[in-house]
Amino acid sequence: MHSFDFISQSPQVYIFQKSANKTNLGGIFFLIYIIIVIIISLLYLFDYISNDKYTVEYSSMFDELAEDEVEKMNEDETLNPTLLFKFQLYDYFKEKELSKNFDIRSLNNPNKNLRGKY
Repeated sequence: MHSFDFISQSPQVYIFQKSANKTNLGGIFFLIYIIIVIIISLLYLFDYISNDKYTVEYSSMFDELAEDEVEKMNEDETLNPTLLFKFQLYDYFKEKELSKNFDIRSLNNPNKNLRGKY
């Protein structure tokens, strides 16, 4: 029971041949720290017990479209534009285009050469 007595005076220890510390300021700070920790723990426990354990939030934006509306949207040029692009092999360090000996091949059709095609 004596080991749990943190309120009594600390042992008189001499460090560097100087007189012992004779204040109880560390014990007071420890008590204040313990009180604050207990209050914060109780607040978190109360918050956990009183509030819901989870929340569910969702938004449903799915709208059924008729087949003719989908076809009309696919044919509209502003909604479904045709994009043109090309690949160019470029040597970054020499700052010039690579020779025609290099090809870009499609993974779906490896026999098809994509160089220069739009």
